[in-house]
Amino acid sequence: MAQDVISELAVADSAISLLMHDDTISLEIRGKLSLLTEQVRTAAVPAKRFIMRSRAQGYVRVVHFYEVFSDMSQLFRRLLSQNIDLQMELPADLWPTRLNIAHFEEAFITLVIRARDALPNGGTLLIQATNVDEQISRSISGLCLSGDHTGGWICAKSEISRGTTFSALVPRYVPEGITQQPQLHVG
Repeated sequence: MAQDVISELAVADSAISLLMHDDTISLEIRGKLSLLTEQVRTAAVPAKRFIMRSRAQGYVRVVHFYEVFSDMSQLFRRLLSQNIDLQMELPADLWPTRLNIAHFEEAFITLVIRARDALPNGGTLLIQATNVDEQISRSISGLCLSGDHTGGWICAKSEISRGTTFSALVPRYVPEGITQQPQLHVG
C-alpha cells in the first residue's frame, strides 16, 4: 500500500514536471507548480520511511531480474513523458540474485526519473540486463558505489554528448548444495 502511494506520488511529480516545462503555461502558474512539486516530494518521505521500517533493513531475498523489471515496466512507462521511448532488453534466462528488493526498486525508480529529467526533448531510455562472469564485472570502470551487504555495486560512466550508463552489478545466487555453476551464455 505504501509503495502504491509512492508510485502515485512519483507519477504526480512527473506530470507536474511536464507542466512546468510547458511554454504555454504562465510563470505565475509555474511558480505554483513548483510549490506543488515540493509538497508532493515531501509527502513521499513518510511513505518511504514506512516501507523501509516495515521491510527489515537487512531483508534480502532471492529475485529474478526478468520478473522484477517486467513488474516495474508499467510504472516506468507512467513516470516517463510520451516523447521518451522505454526499451527493455531482458533475457528470460537471467541468473537469480539475492538483494533487498525495496532498495533496488527505489534506486531504479530514481534512475528512471533522473533519465526523464535529463531528456526534456525526448529520446530513448534503454534498460538492459545480461549475465556476466566475475572477470567481466571487474573490468567495468567508472564511479562505483557499493551496495548493501549482498555485495552489489552500481557503476556510472558518463560520456560527453552520449549520456550516462549505469551498470548494476549484483552477484549471482547459487543455492546451497549446488556445486556446478551455470554456464555463461554470450550472444
